[in-house]
Amino acid sequence: MANAHAYVNAGFRASMNSNFTVNGTPSLVFGGVKLSPLRASETEQYLSGKNILDSGTLKGSYS
Repeated sequence: MANAHAYVNAGFRASMNSNFTVNGTPSLVFGGVKLSPLRASETEQYLSGKNILDSGTLKGSYS
């Protein structure tokens, strides 16, 4: 099997409390989508203060 390199990559950073609620604003960055890195800034703002274990949080993050 030959080595393969990814065309698209991503980096995520978030701080959460013990209840899995996002503290502050997380960072969601994607590479290989455009010429420069792409920030998902609207999703970052949406996730701020939300509980990531709540099913509504996931649904809201991609709508």
